[in-house]
Amino acid sequence: MDETFENPKVVREDRPFLTGYMIIGILCAIAIALAIVGLASYSLMVSAITVIVLAAAFLLEGSSMVKFFQTSHRKSETAMETFELSAEVIGGAAGLVLGILALADILPVTLIAVSAIVYGAALILGSAFAPRFEESPQIKSGRTSLEILAGVVGVILGILALMNINPLALSLIAMIVLAVGTFLTEISIKNSVSKSYVRH
Repeated sequence: MDETFENPKVVREDRPFLTGYMIIGILCAIAIALAIVGLASYSLMVSAITVIVLAAAFLLEGSSMVKFFQTSHRKSETAMETFELSAEVIGGAAGLVLGILALADILPVTLIAVSAIVYGAALILGSAFAPRFEESPQIKSGRTSLEILAGVVGVILGILALMNINPLALSLIAMIVLAVGTFLTEISIKNSVSKSYVRH
C-alpha cells in the first residue's frame, strides 16, 4: 500500500474534508428546496438564488477535492488532470457569476439555463478524473456514474431551456437533478473517507 495513505498527518487532515462535505450536503439541500419553491412560484429571483447556492456547493466540493487529492495522493499532475480535478471549481465560479447577473435581472431566464449547462458540464468533466482518483482507498466506485448521469441530464435540460421550451421550469428541474446528484455523490465519498479514517 502507498505509504501516503498510512501517514497519521494525512488521516488527521481528513476531518476538515469530511466537515466540508457536510456543508456541501446542506447547500445541496437548500438548492433543492429553493428550486422547488421557484417551480411553485415561478420566481426569477428564487431561481437565481438557487443558481448561486449551487455554485457555492460546486466551489466547496471542487476545492475540497483538490485539497484532499494534493494532501493524500502526493503525485505530480498533468495539465489535463489538473483541469479535470478543478472542473467543478471552474463550473462553480462561472455559475456564481451567472447567478449574480441573473439576480441583477440581466437576461435571467437565459443565464439560469446556461448555468444548468455549465454545472452539468462541470460534473461530466470532473468525473473524468474519478477513475484515477478512485485508485485511492478512500474513494469507492459509483462516483463517476452518478456525476455523469446528473451532468448529462443537466446539460440536456439546459439546452432545451435555451430552446425556449418551458425554460425556467426545465432549468429549475435541472438544478434539482444536479443538486441531488452532487448530494448523493458526496454522501458516498464522505462514507468512504469516514470508513478509511476509522480503519486508520
